[in-house]
Amino acid sequence: MNKHLLLAAAAGAAILVAGAMPANAAQSPAPAAATVTASPSGTDLAVEAYAYQSGTGVPKDQAKAVALFEQALAAGNKSVLAQLGYAYQNGAGVAADPAKAVDYFAQALDAGDKSVLPMLGYAYLGGVGAAKDPAKAVAYFQQAADAGDKSVLAQLGYAYQSGNGVAADPGKAVAFFQQAVAAGDKSVLAMLGYAYLAGTGTAKDAAKADDYFQQALDAGNKSVLAQLGYAYLGGNGVTQDAAKSVDFFQQAVDAGDTSVLPTLGYAYLGGNGVPSSAAKAVGYFQQALDAGNKSVLVQLALAYASGAGVPRDTGKALELFQQASSAGVSGSFAGLLNMNANVYVEALQSFMGSKDAYDGKVTGLADTRTVKAFVLFCRAHLNRSACDFGPLSRQAAAALDSALAEAAKGT
Repeated sequence: MNKHLLLAAAAGAAILVAGAMPANAAQSPAPAAATVTASPSGTDLAVEAYAYQSGTGVPKDQAKAVALFEQALAAGNKSVLAQLGYAYQNGAGVAADPAKAVDYFAQALDAGDKSVLPMLGYAYLGGVGAAKDPAKAVAYFQQAADAGDKSVLAQLGYAYQSGNGVAADPGKAVAFFQQAVAAGDKSVLAMLGYAYLAGTGTAKDAAKADDYFQQALDAGNKSVLAQLGYAYLGGNGVTQDAAKSVDFFQQAVDAGDTSVLPTLGYAYLGGNGVPSSAAKAVGYFQQALDAGNKSVLVQLALAYASGAGVPRDTGKALELFQQASSAGVSGSFAGLLNMNANVYVEALQSFMGSKDAYDGKVTGLADTRTVKAFVLFCRAHLNRSACDFGPLSRQAAAALDSALAEAAKGT
């Protein structure tokens, strides 16, 4: 029989046998269908990332959050670009990388996320992660403001105030500062105070300036204490109150502002707003000098020359006067002449000696040698009209102070 016929017959027999099997006969189970696991979506990955970022339902894990944000981005979820920018900006879960942060922020902006506009502004303003470009920074801040972000209003005010990235415009600066304050930003209250005090970008208004300074102080800005002190000292925009001014000046000193130390010295010297105290005045003048303020040298010299507030010490007075002369402090000679003529002459002799115009002893006596030396020195170096009045005249002292002031300008 043919081979093919034999195979066919065998197959038919097999079918017949199978068909003849009873219904309850055991059968082999059908193979199970293969299980297909779907990849998590970009949205799911982002949700999981936020959970690890905040520690919601899972232990907080910034590194895991960043990894999941990156997976979400790879899955097409661009809403996480800003989060990756913040992570690289702050070094949260990854090593800080300002350039990467800026790149992610730029991508986020391209994807329509305007919340990152301030971050790009600050990056270009400070040159952190991008080349410094104040004009670009201002442009980003302006876009942010146009998009409703009020946190950048102060930055726009500073830009127009200083002309950094835009043409300076004091009026625009004041307008932005006012908008910032209206939005709850108290950091610019002092700026508005200075604007109204000087009339820069707005009409001059001392009362408004003081109100802004007081608001700034109430908000914790102690840098305005001195300004409030001067306002009450001179009655500028407020009712004059010397005692209140001293209180503000003292608070300023306590807050680290050494610029008002001489003013406190003069207050105690003259008893203006406080009981007169020469000793306290000298103390404040000395603190001012220690802080580098040489304008008080004459006052200290006068104190030692007269023994007001300190034991009288003409040697110390002369030393301080010489320092004042070297620093070109106005009124050095006139002040000493009014306080102590002998110390004045000692200073004059020392001063002329330093100019090779006097080679005698420093005695404090206006003897013939001193007078002759003064006349020659005066004719050569001072206002000639003062020479005829002699070394002990107010004219001579004023001419000497003018010469010191001119010398100081040239140094």
